[in-house]
Amino acid sequence: IKDVKIDNSKNWQGKHLGTLRSCYKKAPHFDEVYSLFNNILNKKAQFVIDLNYELISVICNYIELKEMRFLFSQEINLPREVKKTEKLLSILEEIGGITTYISGPSAKPYLEESKFEEKGIKVEWHNYRHPYYNQNTWGSNIFIPYLSIVDLLFNHGKESLEILTGGKIIEKPEHIKVILPDEYKGR
Repeated sequence: IKDVKIDNSKNWQGKHLGTLRSCYKKAPHFDEVYSLFNNILNKKAQFVIDLNYELISVICNYIELKEMRFLFSQEINLPREVKKTEKLLSILEEIGGITTYISGPSAKPYLEESKFEEKGIKVEWHNYRHPYYNQNTWGSNIFIPYLSIVDLLFNHGKESLEILTGGKIIEKPEHIKVILPDEYKGR
């Protein structure tokens, strides 16, 4: 990603901003959040890594995610040919001070917990449950989970971190039907 250049000779930024405007213009936090993306995209980053870093850091700052540290892969001295568990352990050792590694259940088939234990690192399994939140953009009777954080930001603004961390729980009304993104296509 660090070497992938962005073709700024085409107006891809305008196309993306137009899509955001079309999808979210009626969202409660449209003006504030659209302004964030407009500012980022109009900087016309030269490389994908620069655009990604800017998007992530601006979003983290906007939702006031304080405890964050960015580490680029080229800053880590990793052995080239290692298995998944060894690669993860190499990254954690390079970072230093890690006592707990949180992983999703899809890593269970390949993650060798005993190797983490040998290094004094506890593995915790997290089974993500998507929180419900008010979506004011897709229709009054449906909720589409697993969209980008962009959807959450437009609909809840600075409250987004509280929703993501479970500090603010919004109960799903009974009349709301949950529709997965693939099911929504063509509506």
